[in-house]
Amino acid sequence: GWGACSLSCGGVGAQDRLVYCETTLADGSTVNTTDDQCPAASRLPARQNCQTPSCAPEWAIYEYGSCTRSCATGQQDRVVTCEQLTFRAETILVSDEQCPGPKPRTVRQCNAVDCVPGVWQAIPWQPCSLSCATGTQTRGVLCEQVKANGDVRIVGDDTCLAAARPADRRPCNAVPCPAE
Repeated sequence: GWGACSLSCGGVGAQDRLVYCETTLADGSTVNTTDDQCPAASRLPARQNCQTPSCAPEWAIYEYGSCTRSCATGQQDRVVTCEQLTFRAETILVSDEQCPGPKPRTVRQCNAVDCVPGVWQAIPWQPCSLSCATGTQTRGVLCEQVKANGDVRIVGDDTCLAAARPADRRPCNAVPCPAE
């Protein structure tokens, strides 16, 4: 008899059977002989196609895309669809309700790490130290870091790039004072 189909569902598979050549002896008994002893026209096929039903719908889960942020917790999305392989070996989309179990998640968090380096933040300049002649203006410069949870914190200057630090003093009012 025929063996099991090579596919359980979703198209045309193949099934095999053992075919051998028999010769009938004068006493009526049969013995197996080599294939060349049998005429080709009488040789039976050893393989046949077998049609299978459509497969049960299942979740098709695709790769996550890139993260929306490089730090401070971003988000990644992916496509998840309910698909069915038909008896014609065609994949079709079907409604999510037809797939087993809950739909796998389509979003996940990513890059839940502190942002490095930090970012310099300059406070507005203070008034000039002199109303005439050359005075000095000062301002505060802070290093801020966005933490993994999204909070912004003031951190040590070593977290920011020293070469990018804005000036915290500058000359101002380079005008002569009036004569007294």
